Amino acid sequence: MPPGQRPGVAAAAAATLLLVAGCAGSVEDQARRELEAAAREVHGAAVLWVASSPDLSARVTLEELQSSGDLTGGGRVERADGGVLVVTRPIGVQVERGGGLLAEDASAGACLRVTMSGPDGDDLGRVRTEAVPCPDGLVPTTGAGGQADVVDLDLGVLDDVVDDGDRQPGTCFGTTGDCAGG
Repeated sequence: MPPGQRPGVAAAAAATLLLVAGCAGSVEDQARRELEAAAREVHGAAVLWVASSPDLSARVTLEELQSSGDLTGGGRVERADGGVLVVTRPIGVQVERGGGLLAEDASAGACLRVTMSGPDGDDLGRVRTEAVPCPDGLVPTTGAGGQADVVDLDLGVLDDVVDDGDRQPGTCFGTTGDCAGG
């Protein structure tokens, strides 16, 4: 051991190198985790949107929904009638790690079907989100605008009943006419 070096420093450095080199998970795994997080964010935005506009059949027009980029994300409104809205939209992420010769990057993308329904009894509505095969013409892209590698997103089904606890004061999507400035 060189003079002045404490025992264990070299071992800690070696362990850190091993962790970074292979035990931290691949960049592809990280992209999949971030894609799942993005899908959960889309679902959460839909829950908030339904909580803010619960009377879907009377208050929301197809054009208003299509102009809500947070929900449609460049996707398609498949159905907007009878208090039920169905949106199929692409999502994508890009992950970069390291730099120089050790740089790694990966992208991941998928399509989601988000089904929003209006009030039923005491609740404000329901939101159901699931991964679906991307229909023709819907291409997941990354934040940088490149095409994402389409992967099978093992999301299961996210299904939430929307209630008063999902409302957030001051949240307004501009579709109801009762928002300040819109």
